[in-house]
Amino acid sequence: MNIYQPDGWNIRREPPVIDTILRSLHATEALTSRVKNITYQPQSENRGGGVHFAGLRRIDDSPVIIKVGAFRDEVSWTQAIAERCPDLGAELLASGMQLGDRAVGWLASRWIPYGPLGPLWHGNEFKLLMEAGVRFQAVAAGVDLPAPMMTEDRLRRVLQRAVALDAPGEARSLIERLSTDWAWLTARFSSAVCHGDLHLANALSHHPPPGGPAVLIDFQPIRQPWTLDAAYCHAFQIADPTRPGSQRLVSLMAQARYDAGLDDRLPESHDLERAEQVCRAWMALRLWQNPGIDRTQRTFIEGISGCIASALANQHGVS
Repeated sequence: MNIYQPDGWNIRREPPVIDTILRSLHATEALTSRVKNITYQPQSENRGGGVHFAGLRRIDDSPVIIKVGAFRDEVSWTQAIAERCPDLGAELLASGMQLGDRAVGWLASRWIPYGPLGPLWHGNEFKLLMEAGVRFQAVAAGVDLPAPMMTEDRLRRVLQRAVALDAPGEARSLIERLSTDWAWLTARFSSAVCHGDLHLANALSHHPPPGGPAVLIDFQPIRQPWTLDAAYCHAFQIADPTRPGSQRLVSLMAQARYDAGLDDRLPESHDLERAEQVCRAWMALRLWQNPGIDRTQRTFIEGISGCIASALANQHGVS
């Protein structure tokens, strides 16, 4: 039975498919030697491409979460992060690219009790997320694994797909400016292997709110200007721009990188402002393509239009 949706990466959720996956889970000794009482854990359709199962750790009955449908890069990077910085991600109990006789990526991790990070953290959730994103960048710098690279051409294709989906605002004008803006950004901000999917739904905590640090899940590593990682999270707040703590996330990440010793100086404030605006506009158009996004939501449409307009209006520092 084909367990994938037509897009080739989302896992189907019909009962016969779930039953097939359960049989494969129970046929995988690397998992069942560590985890028992495995059951399906339904989640919303827009919660990523994988499906999730719950279980209990054999040695102490502590809860376990199993993700089926992880990409190969996600599996290998989760393994590497677990080895080098165990407290940055969930405790990894078992993982692989084979379930029984089925080729599919999977991860079994200790369940983390608090999160995803949200309003109960009273705005501190964004600072915790930016700090965790920087910790990932620091650890990833020492990991000898491939990661795709964000280039001008790759970003252009992202923006063009958004336009093809009737993105609001002056998206075409943003594409026309891309070469100039990309050259400006990459001349002023370094690249790093970033988490790649850095937003609050991928951040948890071992401590009750408002405690931290944040624990990250769902690694999708990509080498890119680090400003894009912060701006992607910022794009999720477009429909709620006054949410406490959600402003100037690029500046928050810049401070975290400086504090962590990744940069020897803080960028100029006008450069941070410009990067914030242009990167958020790009990442808003990336978010527009997310199948879980409601493209009819008025505040979201207005927010994207507004952040594109701000990016186009602020020419400071662009030659």
